[in-house]
Amino acid sequence: MDEMQALLDDLYLVCQPIVLCSQTNSIDGYEILLRSRKLCAFPEKMFLWFIEKEERNAKLMAYYFRELKKINREPPQHQIVA
Repeated sequence: MDEMQALLDDLYLVCQPIVLCSQTNSIDGYEILLRSRKLCAFPEKMFLWFIEKEERNAKLMAYYFRELKKINREPPQHQIVA
């Protein structure tokens, strides 16, 4: 496995609900957040490295495309706690 693929394998996406603060507490949509398993946070340095060069950015965009297709097949589970 090459180094770029190892970096991509460390990433995952989180669907964070955007909640309308009202009496209904309804979900208005989702914010898709990029996270690193190793960092347990947004991988800023890795992200900047990927987008610096077109070839690496294309790999990152392909990763997003694959992962978003998975999310689209299985909508996020959510529970709103008042």
